[in-house]
Amino acid sequence: SKARTDGAQCTFLNIKDRVMVLGYTPMATNHRNKVDKESPGISMEPVMIKGWLAKEGSKGFTTGRFNNWNKRFFVMKKDRIVYYKDESLKDKKGDFQLETSSSVTEIPETYHKNLPTGVGNHFFQVNIRGRSTKLACDHETEKEKWMDGISTAILQLKSGSEKVKTGSDFSVHMPDRSILTSSVKTSNAKDVFLKVATTVSIQKGIQFFSLVKAYTTPDRLDFYNVFSERDNVADLGPYRLAFYRVISLKGKDDLSDPKLLMVEYSQTVRANLMFFEYEEKDAIELAALQLKVKEGTISSVTHTRGFLSENLHEYMPDSQLMRYGDNTEVTNQWEADILNRAADIESSKKSVNECMEEYIKKSQENVLYGCTFFEVSMIREEQDYAYILGVNSTGLHVIDRKTRALVVSFPYVSIMRWSRSSKKFNFTTQGENHWTMLTKQGEEINKFMGIYVRFLLDNKD
Repeated sequence: SKARTDGAQCTFLNIKDRVMVLGYTPMATNHRNKVDKESPGISMEPVMIKGWLAKEGSKGFTTGRFNNWNKRFFVMKKDRIVYYKDESLKDKKGDFQLETSSSVTEIPETYHKNLPTGVGNHFFQVNIRGRSTKLACDHETEKEKWMDGISTAILQLKSGSEKVKTGSDFSVHMPDRSILTSSVKTSNAKDVFLKVATTVSIQKGIQFFSLVKAYTTPDRLDFYNVFSERDNVADLGPYRLAFYRVISLKGKDDLSDPKLLMVEYSQTVRANLMFFEYEEKDAIELAALQLKVKEGTISSVTHTRGFLSENLHEYMPDSQLMRYGDNTEVTNQWEADILNRAADIESSKKSVNECMEEYIKKSQENVLYGCTFFEVSMIREEQDYAYILGVNSTGLHVIDRKTRALVVSFPYVSIMRWSRSSKKFNFTTQGENHWTMLTKQGEEINKFMGIYVRFLLDNKD
């Protein structure tokens, strides 16, 4: 679909209700209602409800079963509903965000025969963007409480009762390391995202981008967490606000838009240098293309031996530098090969844009292209070893954090099932091989996997 600047179809990468949210703040449930003077009959007090409900589970993606129901402890604050394993609120299982187009409806009794027994006798469903979530409770009063609360929250959204009046200036880090400063009326992530998207003027593929909370580790690796639409981007803490492409789907790349080309190129360069592993000849070719893009023109007078001696790390991947970076003979040869190949590219009369496109296309041959990367660790021989997990359209990829070497890749067709918790991400491959990864980002990993698996299923031949 075409990019919209009015927000009507901004789906935040089409991963609505599947992106990470900020932590839950405990609330009081007893309050007096205020009535909006401009919208009589609509309570202006933020909706706050919590209690046990049964929820229909995923259709086989994470459990391997269909129509499974689970008891969950639900917490609703304003227009967001979060559900947990129990009342301790420590193990979050999911969430969904209400919108002006959302609705809540009873499930007709004629349909009850298709619903399970033992989960509650009173059923209703929440409808968000064509996706229905079926819920059940034990008592009619409980059902009415939840349905009334959800209806009120939707009406509040429609009446604009949650508008923020104060403006804010935000500094957004772009993939090319530039910083975009923009003034936005609210600190709502969706509003900031739309302003950034409009400013950078990307016409195609904007649905694959997002605002993220980015951070750099002591070993110079960049990671990020995705904002959901209604998160407050002002509460960054130790993170920096950034604008990244976070979803890459095979066959969906359109580099005819110069702005999209520049963003995609810049982000690919950073991923290549930090995470990718290449044969030496491929790394040299990519470095030469990068040098041509950066310099514009390659001169036999300027670009001679010694030109890259102080910044070779900006062109060669960490995986190569970690192996041979201390060998002067090897690094001198790298520099000579890069300069010679860049001179050949200059002689071919390729434009800067053509070099960026070629760089991207060569990078797409790497199994890690388009990955979102996560910090994970695994226990081996009673010791905790650090790894990086990449998630992209082809599957899961495990990288040795110390050497940046690719350890193993798991295509989605080989993954039989997976699960996550607040501290772990688990998956089982063909042959009943079990993998357990220690991470605080299990929920985020699960969400990205869900996006790609659904895409593969929707485009299955």
